[in-house]
Amino acid sequence: MASWWISPSELFDGQSPLDLLKQNRLTEIAVDNVAADDAEGM
Repeated sequence: MASWWISPSELFDGQSPLDLLKQNRLTEIAVDNVAADDAEGM
């Protein structure tokens, strides 16, 4: 379930949310977008 943190995403130009967090670029909107994208895939 938590694999989305380390999985590269097209939403982030091939970076993972963890990469963005390390770069201090992860935003609430980005997390919402990933959650919405994941929900659509269910």
